[in-house]
Amino acid sequence: MRQLTGIFVLLGTLMTSPFSHAELPTPSSGFRALGQINLGQGPMVIHYYGKLRHLRLELPPLGRSVAGGTVLLLNYYPGAESYVFPVGDGLAEDDQEFTPVTLADAQSLFPPLLFNPQGTATRRTGTRFIAGEPCDLMQIGIVDSQPVNPPLQACITFDGAMLELQRDGLTIFRALEFHRERLPEMLFMPPQNYQRDDNQSQLDNYRS
Repeated sequence: MRQLTGIFVLLGTLMTSPFSHAELPTPSSGFRALGQINLGQGPMVIHYYGKLRHLRLELPPLGRSVAGGTVLLLNYYPGAESYVFPVGDGLAEDDQEFTPVTLADAQSLFPPLLFNPQGTATRRTGTRFIAGEPCDLMQIGIVDSQPVNPPLQACITFDGAMLELQRDGLTIFRALEFHRERLPEMLFMPPQNYQRDDNQSQLDNYRS
């Protein structure tokens, strides 16, 4: 997992790499999807949604969170904020907070998935159909400006929805259902009754 957290640009690696400098595409149209994550603890099903430069991930409780689940709202516009917050029935009022995070922060909270395009380099290798949707097969050889060996294998639609991710030949993530539709703006905003956690006091609670 540490290969996903590098922060230094290796210029020599970039110059000699067979991968292009193109970053991972981000969502550019509306969709809702159901995906399965396969980790050592067994399979985990998540819901995820996209619209223009936005992604919503509905995950199980992360870290020490006592909520019923965790939501990541990712905003890919330059300089825009992303957020993490707990959800679930019976959530105490003190826990109803949303915490602003960078894309790198969000990636560190849930490293099995790759959703931070910054500092990546890819190479297209073919096409496939997953969950009834065509997607481009990509090798990802640089993540967070660090080389990844062996490269990750991903399948991503033309408009930026990830349908599969493999590492070392193992399928880490795969879409089970995929539907294109227009989604309400509120789906990509924190709940109106939540307070803003400007000090990021809750951030460590989400870390595993």
